[in-house]
Amino acid sequence: MQRTRVISCLRFLAASIILTSASVCQAKIYQDFEVGNGSDEYAWPLSGASILLVGGSEPHLGARAIRVSGVEYNGIGVQSQIERWNYDMEPEQNDRLSFWIYALPLNRTENNVSVRFFDHGTYHSGGFEIWTTRTARYGQWTQLYVLFEQLPPDFDLHRIDKIELVNYWPGMYYFDSIAVERGDRAYQTFEPSLRAGSTAGDYGWKWNDADFVGFSGPGEPVHEGEHSWKLIAADHWSGTGLQSEEQQYFDGGQTFWHVNLRPEIHDRLTLWVYALPQNGLDNNVAVQFYDHDQHFTDETKAVVWTTHATHDGQWTRLTVLFSELPPTLNLHDLDKIQLQVYWPGTYYFDDIRAVGPIKEIDRALLPQGRVVWDSPPTTGTYVIYESLNGPDGPWSTYWSSADSADWVPDIPVTQLTPAWFRLNDSEPVEYQPPIITIDRDRLKAGVVEWKTIPQTDTYEVESAPANIGPWSRIHLGHVQTVLAEAGEWYRARAVHVQGNNVVESTAWGPPVSATPGFVHADRTDLREQDGTGPVVLLRGVNLGADLLIEKWMTGFGDNETPPIEDEYTLRQVLEDRFGVASTRQLLQTYQHAYLQDADFDILARMGMNTVRVPVYFRLFQDENGEWIRNGQGQIDFSAIDRLVKFCADRGLYVVLDLHGAPGSQSNEAHSGRANYNKLFEDSAQGQAYRDRTVEIWEELARHYRDDPAIAGYDLLNEPIGAPTPPTLWALYDRLYDAIRVIDTNHVIIMEGVWDWTTLPAPVSQGWENVVYQFHYYLFDHSEDLAAHQTFIDQQVTLAETKQREYQVPAMIGEFHGFSMKSIWEYYLTAFNRHDWSWTPWSYKFHNSPSDWGLYTHADDDEALPSFRNDPLADLARKLSKYDTANHHVPNRALIELQKNYLGQPLNHAPVLSRITNKTVSEGRSLSFRLKATDPDEDPIIFNATNLPSGALLTGDTFTWTPAYNQGGTYVVTFIASDGGLNDSQDVTITVNDRPLRITSMSDSPDPFSPNGDGLLDTTTFKARFNHKISSGKIVVTDAGDHRVWVAVDEGGTRTIQAVWDGTNDQGARVPDGTYAYLMAGIDGGDSVAKSSGTVVIGTPDLLISALTHTPASPASGAAVTITAIVKNRSNVRVADSTLQIQAGEETIPATYAIPALAANATRTIKRHVAFAVPHDYLVTATIDPAHQIAEKDDTNNQRTDIVTVH
Repeated sequence: MQRTRVISCLRFLAASIILTSASVCQAKIYQDFEVGNGSDEYAWPLSGASILLVGGSEPHLGARAIRVSGVEYNGIGVQSQIERWNYDMEPEQNDRLSFWIYALPLNRTENNVSVRFFDHGTYHSGGFEIWTTRTARYGQWTQLYVLFEQLPPDFDLHRIDKIELVNYWPGMYYFDSIAVERGDRAYQTFEPSLRAGSTAGDYGWKWNDADFVGFSGPGEPVHEGEHSWKLIAADHWSGTGLQSEEQQYFDGGQTFWHVNLRPEIHDRLTLWVYALPQNGLDNNVAVQFYDHDQHFTDETKAVVWTTHATHDGQWTRLTVLFSELPPTLNLHDLDKIQLQVYWPGTYYFDDIRAVGPIKEIDRALLPQGRVVWDSPPTTGTYVIYESLNGPDGPWSTYWSSADSADWVPDIPVTQLTPAWFRLNDSEPVEYQPPIITIDRDRLKAGVVEWKTIPQTDTYEVESAPANIGPWSRIHLGHVQTVLAEAGEWYRARAVHVQGNNVVESTAWGPPVSATPGFVHADRTDLREQDGTGPVVLLRGVNLGADLLIEKWMTGFGDNETPPIEDEYTLRQVLEDRFGVASTRQLLQTYQHAYLQDADFDILARMGMNTVRVPVYFRLFQDENGEWIRNGQGQIDFSAIDRLVKFCADRGLYVVLDLHGAPGSQSNEAHSGRANYNKLFEDSAQGQAYRDRTVEIWEELARHYRDDPAIAGYDLLNEPIGAPTPPTLWALYDRLYDAIRVIDTNHVIIMEGVWDWTTLPAPVSQGWENVVYQFHYYLFDHSEDLAAHQTFIDQQVTLAETKQREYQVPAMIGEFHGFSMKSIWEYYLTAFNRHDWSWTPWSYKFHNSPSDWGLYTHADDDEALPSFRNDPLADLARKLSKYDTANHHVPNRALIELQKNYLGQPLNHAPVLSRITNKTVSEGRSLSFRLKATDPDEDPIIFNATNLPSGALLTGDTFTWTPAYNQGGTYVVTFIASDGGLNDSQDVTITVNDRPLRITSMSDSPDPFSPNGDGLLDTTTFKARFNHKISSGKIVVTDAGDHRVWVAVDEGGTRTIQAVWDGTNDQGARVPDGTYAYLMAGIDGGDSVAKSSGTVVIGTPDLLISALTHTPASPASGAAVTITAIVKNRSNVRVADSTLQIQAGEETIPATYAIPALAANATRTIKRHVAFAVPHDYLVTATIDPAHQIAEKDDTNNQRTDIVTVH
């Protein structure tokens, strides 16, 4: 049976130092050089090389590698270890041959490797040679590879005879782990170190002269590896062209301009982008594909704008699905890829590669504590990673498994705090357990009943006399009946407990009242509790395209022939094809997908308190004016009821907006029926439509008159079909009067078209408890900040006068800042400064790129629905893919921007992560970081009380180095606050005492002689302590214990040190002798360490202790030995000196060098001379004749002798 070593789903490094990586699955070993691997001949030398199988620390993987050394073109031939001379590389599953090399060329350069393939066909004898595109790092293990596309088309990869690996440069090389495998197809990773000698021009080019492209510099953003590709776009519509980093066989050679992305294996192109655009918001990127067929020119290139957008100032992975590209694009033979951006700014691109398919976690099921993804078509390893710190990690393994093909994954998550999860290389998905809401309807009935979740069966419920507390626990445990009391507020959360202690919890759900009041107008304010409560500003978002479908927001209709322009036509098409009942069911399928319970958790977490719900009258009345009724015969307001309950349970208000009235209030498609505009028509038909509109508001008021979750009735959206303002006021007045007969509780909202001058003073019409609403759009200047500023300033100026005059609250029911952050900020700043309510348009939107929605539709699964052609089941399936969780992506910049302006959101106390008690010794540093989570994602501020002296809490980091008088126990209270509520913990810090002691002490040299001769003129006192001291001192005393000299050290280190030159404190030289010294230090507390010693001062004293000659009476011409003995009679070392010997008037020779003499040491000098003439000769020996050494007594520095020669 054939044995094949397979490595499932590993990661490989393109070069050991470069972190550019690619997913690789099912690596099949060609040769690993291990003992008993099936080889009969592992390898053989080429070009005179010497080879050796080596173990120990040499192999990259396993127990053995092969070492090759030799001159130029040294290398090896290698057979397969199992199939040996007939190896199947299985090109249908694999796409490359890889190997690891540790290169030590003599010239110490990076080099690529020649790989020659031999098959059993055309290339059996001569083979086919390919030099690796990437280069091996000197002195490091590097993985290199050759793509199968680099071989000729007629090369038989199913029958490999052998391969040869050759290095050009002389030297020593190690090879290991030769394998065939399939990996991501890197298009460009921008790592010049992978291709030694390459320059920026080998990677890409700019489009515009004013732009800049090139590698990122030090400190600039890099997603992976050492470099990214930087584009500075000086103007709109800039871009960069990019050449592939991989080569492919073409016309007998290798080229970078023919690229095979292997769409049969991969299903998408991904790229990482770090964007700093001028507009400051999320932006999409256009990816342009050029092939060598129908899409070779600028006019025929294939262009796709990414569905996902870059996030300002952070790395974002963007994707282009191959299914989005024209089927005529030849992904097997691309020429190049270009990237285009719209906004000026600075952009960094990195790690562009063909990958996939990628399994994605089901975002809709994750909040329920279930990690679910599509069942795998084949076996493989699946790893779920978790991050507690956001989508950028750090990541830890939550779960992993390799499973069978029929396994259906469903991994439980029971934690109650937020986290992020990803599956293998999938996009990170945020995990937030559902908000624990209290059922508004049951609360009305006197029972506190709350939402339950699968993650736990234990809940905590609190009550309070007001929505801000003080809160008291009324229940902790399993679900049971809790009775409500009138006037009380209630809130709940899911918990895990140990005993009666809550150890983990969700955020508190929104507080709800057992007896809520209505929102009422009070002059220019809105107040809760029937106008007696606090001021409330209605701030949130429009829920457009749900209960009135607009094609520009959904993508519906444009793909039809003829186009479907509005919901009226959409319903007509569906009713003609499937009937009324099926049409209603289809639209309900869409509505139940478009807005779900989880969507309102999103809105509540953002801090919204209001949603404006646009409604088409066809929800509950047909075109002929017949009411649509439910099974009980009541008018069917269930589609609205469903949204109202979602909101009421979360404390969100609803502004009920009649967006499309009978007959249409304008020619616009968003009125439900484009180009109709019959509502204000001066005709019997127009009157009938107005009568029906009155009836609709009467029935809506009758249905919702007792529901305080409705903030107000928005009578008509943008009634620009009214020929004059008085015509509009007349209809408003009819509607107002009809509603007030039935409902005196709710605010009535009237829209101006387009400013305050189009509405009357409410008192002139007898209108009370009303709000005036306006919509601010400046379509013709979408990117002109100055124009928008002027526009808003004009509206504000007008409003300041009119609102003061009219004494009515204002609401900006629709507005848009288009694609510039600065415009959004200017609008919202103005609205908040004037205490206006506001709801931008809109929550969700289809087209991308766009900033019209907080979430953008990103259905990558299939085509949009075709209402004229798709079967009923297909339409139902496609319409169900308008859910937010799995088929929309967040516009993060816009979400964060609006959150910043929403005011105080639903506030819940942050949760401070557990801090263990700490122990530290005096003088040692203690540092740790505080961590906390806030259910509302509010910024967390950390504080502490009872901080010990010297301790600091800087941001979230506590640091303290206890002084040496701070031994003991301290209790510090750490606090995490979101600006309102807080969580705290008492932490005990024990400081162990560390007594000060001297670990070493010295004085050197000892003795010393401060006589100015440059030798031993000073002594150095030094003491080292076991920890830092606050101050130190060295004191020298004489034999009478009198202080002679003092040195003071300022402390701050563990050492005191001073140099003494033998003078006293007055600078006078002290006498020779023995002196005592004391070294002492104090550590800032009560700990003192000291130690003593003695040091000797002496003065050099050289003398000639003897001068003799032999023989005693020499003959003339005979040899005479003169011996001089030099002695150091002092107790100190004496510097180098000279000795001079004279006989008569001659020196023998002039001088002799005498090396330094230790205390009491002697040095003997012998010289041989001959005297030719009989005579009495006077011999004189003098030490230090130049008097360079300051001596105690220099009178004995000379001695004489008489030599009598006969």
